[in-house]
Amino acid sequence: MGAFNFTKSINVAYNSSSMIILKVTTSYTALSDRLIPVYLDLAKVARQVAELYGVKVFVGGDAANKYYFVSVFERQFYGEIALLIIALNIIILSIALRSIVIPLRLLATVMMSMAWALAISQVVFYRVLGIETYWLMPIILYALLTSVGTDYDIFIVSRIREEVIKGRDDPDAILVAVENTGPIVTGAAMVLAMAFMSLMASQLYILREIGFTVGLSVLIDAFIIRPAVMPVIMVLAGKYNWWPSRLPTRIKETTQASLR
Repeated sequence: MGAFNFTKSINVAYNSSSMIILKVTTSYTALSDRLIPVYLDLAKVARQVAELYGVKVFVGGDAANKYYFVSVFERQFYGEIALLIIALNIIILSIALRSIVIPLRLLATVMMSMAWALAISQVVFYRVLGIETYWLMPIILYALLTSVGTDYDIFIVSRIREEVIKGRDDPDAILVAVENTGPIVTGAAMVLAMAFMSLMASQLYILREIGFTVGLSVLIDAFIIRPAVMPVIMVLAGKYNWWPSRLPTRIKETTQASLR
């Protein structure tokens, strides 16, 4: 009966010899995530009543609609759609960057930024403020951060390739590329993060949570992942960064070969 602790009223909406309809009014809106545990508690009570009295009990309304929509969406997204999106991202980026390793590293670092941002958001909103995490947050965060992180990553990797072609070794090329692209990436990330964090001024807790989490993930990606984690991974990977293609042809080597 835990679900009834949050109800405003319980009324008999219909009563006949064959059916009784009870209308339960809760203190939550139709879009609230708290309707899901309310439905689960009501469904549990319904099963107990059905077993005890040998009758059929059904639970409908906004709480049931919310539960089934979220369940079906999450099952289809995480089970099918998410895998398809990740596979398409890897294929497209592999063709564009002529490497399989770089797209895999890119997606791994994006997931890293997502995990940190979601963890901090969980602590701030759930542990401190007592607000449940919005169920669409991981999906929204993945869609936005993948696009932003891909832009930043391609920008830096393209500069690394240019420096390698100029004759620099991979570690030097990575260092020069990060130094030269750092201010641009940081500036763009700051503008984007502030734009999303402005949503925290909203009256809706969902918009506040989206603004905080997305803005934080962009800052983590720009200030930690791209300038620190990404270069370290690429230095450790060395020549395998460009696998299965060959290293970009260096101008110095080409010039020396032509002189010979």
